[in-house]
Amino acid sequence: MPSTLVLIANGTEEMEFTIVFDTLVRAGIECTSAFVPAEEEIGLAHAGGWGIDSPTVTCSRGVKIVSDTTLEALQSVGTKNVYDAVIIPGGAKGADTLARSQAVQELVASQYEGSRLIGMICAGTLVAKTSKLPKQPITSHPSVKRQLESDYEYKEESVVVSGKLVTRQVCRLLTSPYCHYSGFLLFVEITNYLRPILTPQSWSGYSIPFCIQNHRAPLRGSQS
Repeated sequence: MPSTLVLIANGTEEMEFTIVFDTLVRAGIECTSAFVPAEEEIGLAHAGGWGIDSPTVTCSRGVKIVSDTTLEALQSVGTKNVYDAVIIPGGAKGADTLARSQAVQELVASQYEGSRLIGMICAGTLVAKTSKLPKQPITSHPSVKRQLESDYEYKEESVVVSGKLVTRQVCRLLTSPYCHYSGFLLFVEITNYLRPILTPQSWSGYSIPFCIQNHRAPLRGSQS
């Protein structure tokens, strides 16, 4: 079964985390969520908080999510380079934490060097820069565009695919939860990449929504 690691931090946008996670699980892909603390949070512990194997994370709108583990715990047992895909969700505060994390930078750089899939949503694309990924087509939330456009071929596209790097722009119709299903757009590329190693049983009874099957037209970027 293919595997995906979805990172999360305090301030992560909850829809960008949960929709990706949920959609991939429904597609038969094994998903693990890993908490990454901000520098000032490292070593902290409180009732129901981190400092334990499964920390409670407070997302950008106040939704609390219990992650499966921490990135530190995964890396302490040598769990590197074993995921078919790594997903970086957005949310201004959460994306900043993930971008500043040396552990995340090392993970993403290793994932890229191993030609494994990386998905970055909204402001999460900042991690491409801090991980020193090479210049290539990308997109992001407009709030971080200036930080990226000098180092990358910035595209005003909904989704940009550059080899194994998939980046997702902000949803502009914030009143529509269907539009905000950013995970669906990444899901199209992720499942296309992972489909050869999915078993027929994992797809049994699961159908990709019609709107997703027909959402390939707006995709741009290198398909190498």
